Amino acid sequence: MIGKGLWAAVRLLSGEGILPRHPIAPRDPRGSCESARPMQTRRLLPPVFLLAAILPAAAQEGAKEPLPTVPEIIAKLQARERAAKTVMLTMRSRTTVPDGPTFETEGTLRVLGTTHFHVKMRMRADEGIEGQHEVVTTPEGSWTREVNPMQGEVITRMSKETMAALKEAEDLLGEDGPPGAVPGQSEAPLGSAMLASLAKHFDLAVQGKIVRNGLDHWLLRGDVRPGVQGEVEGPVPDRVEVLVQVLKGEPFAVARMTQFDDGAEVMTVEIDDVQLDLPLAESSFQMDTKGRRVIDVMDHPEAAAQIREVLDRAKAKREEKGNAKDGKDGGQDRGK
Repeated sequence: MIGKGLWAAVRLLSGEGILPRHPIAPRDPRGSCESARPMQTRRLLPPVFLLAAILPAAAQEGAKEPLPTVPEIIAKLQARERAAKTVMLTMRSRTTVPDGPTFETEGTLRVLGTTHFHVKMRMRADEGIEGQHEVVTTPEGSWTREVNPMQGEVITRMSKETMAALKEAEDLLGEDGPPGAVPGQSEAPLGSAMLASLAKHFDLAVQGKIVRNGLDHWLLRGDVRPGVQGEVEGPVPDRVEVLVQVLKGEPFAVARMTQFDDGAEVMTVEIDDVQLDLPLAESSFQMDTKGRRVIDVMDHPEAAAQIREVLDRAKAKREEKGNAKDGKDGGQDRGK
């Protein structure tokens, strides 16, 4: 069960937009390099105590300048993501499964334009259980390497044709599609997708500006929206708090996200050492298989079943739309 839980934690992070799902668009190669190295995060006190200490300062800052709205922060992050040529960052997370183990992840992300993506994660669970998760995506396909106690090491390759079919299915399904259905088609690495996802489920609002590690951050907080518990699969935390780093007066990247349930932390994600527009070669986006066997993803029973399910759901939705259109047109014809 713990081995399955490791990958459940990965899917949870993907669903929140934390493990990125959509590489960003390139920018003018003459653009300058931006870095947020001072964002590097040390172990902190639990956010409940941290925020209690800093909220007075946040309130004072809020009185000096207008507070941005959450949609405005998301839009600013999206603009920065579209302008970036490359992104590199590190991330850590800690997730406590209700009545289950605690999972910790740490890893790196590299993105080049809209075509190349590389995420490499290590995971740890209670009782010393460990696993690894790595994905490399290029225009030629997507390679996934997973190491877990249940299956050992498995390396799969998804062809560009399968990637294209899944991308088309994901676009058709929209919010009905599974998170992370297309490896590498990940959400914005600076956190706009994470905030957009959280804003759907939590009544997020900007509380003020705080100073953390010598840098300005916007503090966002919100309680779960009414009715959300019945709309999504599994339990939903009742409160979330987010810190968004500010650089040169503008939102730069989500630095920390913490979800609470009944006052206890159930999930914390920290993103730091964010660097934009540093040189990255296409040739560096390769998976070192060390000569091990690589199997086609459609020959992997569990992965193939998940892919077929997505494609079948998209086909059913396409046929449903077609039938609805035919019925509408037929009704118009009969009315003539």
